[in-house]
Amino acid sequence: MINISSSNLAKIIEAYKVYFKEYFSIELYKWKAVRCFLAYWDIEAVNFKGMLKQALSKTENLLTSMNNYPRNMLEEFCELDETKVREMFRELFDENQNVVFRINQFRKNADELLRLWGKGKQHYQTLNAITTYLWLRYPDKYYIYKYSCARKMVRELMPSMVLKKGSGAEEVSEVFKLYDEIAKVLQKDADIRKMLDNVLTEDCYPDKNLRTAVVDLAYFVGRYYHPEPKMLPEPGTKVQTWIYSPGEGARKWDECVAKNKMYLGTVA
Repeated sequence: MINISSSNLAKIIEAYKVYFKEYFSIELYKWKAVRCFLAYWDIEAVNFKGMLKQALSKTENLLTSMNNYPRNMLEEFCELDETKVREMFRELFDENQNVVFRINQFRKNADELLRLWGKGKQHYQTLNAITTYLWLRYPDKYYIYKYSCARKMVRELMPSMVLKKGSGAEEVSEVFKLYDEIAKVLQKDADIRKMLDNVLTEDCYPDKNLRTAVVDLAYFVGRYYHPEPKMLPEPGTKVQTWIYSPGEGARKWDECVAKNKMYLGTVA
């Protein structure tokens, strides 16, 4: 049990509910990605590469975006040594081992494959990518760790905790403890459950424990949430409003924030 700011979490959840109707349609793919992965995942598949490609086919920008290609590199590594990649996932998904050890081991094995591959400098198997695999395999237990989102969530709910970019799997484990506490609160919120039940389709994971809802809430906080209400204009003031959404489904939002840039016009 860890102490979090209940009042700040309540504000975040209420803001999420208000924004839910417009926001959720572009994030529904997360629940579809989990359902797809669980439907196709088979560690013993004869064609492991083909199975993996199918299982990850609904992840969209979670595992493929500009300058970040963890899914593509897994396919390249399968061409190099499919048995090695299979064993990497077997070990990562072994719940008898400590999760911090498993994450670190997956990265170590990816480093080894990269040296054998010899065509580039990165394998893109970051904490974000590896926790995505864990979440897809065990959606009732794990979450996606995305530094920018986790940092803002920590800032709002546990300001005493310092989250440093580039930290290791130990810090991911601590963030997951925070997310567990958030999940407990969401599970008691009848409105959240009803909202999800009304929009999750048959090709979505039902998310009974609301772990994926926590993932989505973290994305909401990282991208959109601001604790202070905006000042209203004086009566009679003409106000112009622009909606900025870089890329399909705002998929390049994190890249714009990271690079402090705005993309205008057509974004590939």
